[in-house]
Amino acid sequence: KIKDPKADGSPLTMADLAANDIICSSLKKLYPDIPIISEEIKNADYADRKDWKHFWCVDPLDGTKEFIKRNGEFTVNIGLCENGKPIAGVV
Repeated sequence: KIKDPKADGSPLTMADLAANDIICSSLKKLYPDIPIISEEIKNADYADRKDWKHFWCVDPLDGTKEFIKRNGEFTVNIGLCENGKPIAGVV
């Protein structure tokens, strides 16, 4: 179910938000000291986050249009960054 379009006009579904909630709440529980940057939440301003040593980078549903079409061409992406560079990730 489509909730709202994003600022760039791309769709935002209930699945985007549900996946984001599950992923982010799990990461916060397991790694409470590592902040999260996610496509689906308001993120800290760059001035605040530019000096973060570590952060999670989350795109809970990359390819929402494909997800809506049910063609299987979408991914869930979670990455861990250190000093602004990816050091681990899962797709």
